[in-house]
Amino acid sequence: MNADDADLLRRLVDLGCEAQADVIGALCDALERLPEGTAASAGVALTAAMPQTDVRARAARLLRDAAARGLSPRTVAWTWRAACHAEADRRHGQAVELVWTGPPP
Repeated sequence: MNADDADLLRRLVDLGCEAQADVIGALCDALERLPEGTAASAGVALTAAMPQTDVRARAARLLRDAAARGLSPRTVAWTWRAACHAEADRRHGQAVELVWTGPPP
């Protein structure tokens, strides 16, 4: 993997982890419904339904960058879904343990 591909992958994963799972999931659903052979850049129009302006802009930019590297919308959707699931697992596995270190009650 070259540096440009690694950077794109990192940015795709970052968005998949940071955006709301239901928002990314809806975009992934729409991307997966595009006809086979469609360039990822065709998914840019689908980002218009995303509520957050910054997330919408990042997703559109990433779809254009993915298309420039020959990635399909389904590949981008798969990457985002994998990132969302990994982030959910990470959050679910976190635990907080409180320990009383003061005087006996």
